[in-house]
Amino acid sequence: MLWAKYDRNYVNALDKNEMSEFLVEYCKEQEVTLPSMIRYSTFFNEFQKIKEGLIQKREMARFLK
Repeated sequence: MLWAKYDRNYVNALDKNEMSEFLVEYCKEQEVTLPSMIRYSTFFNEFQKIKEGLIQKREMARFLK
């Protein structure tokens, strides 16, 4: 599973760097355009749960819709 590949510390969440790497591979696999850096940063800052610097898997699913 792609998520597990980037969730290197097994906390079911990605930090900003892991999320960036995940998105590059995900978009390549899905043959879709990468989101702009503005959209990516805005999403990360708005949706990270309780501002701990991590994006949960369910939050990422919202971003990818």
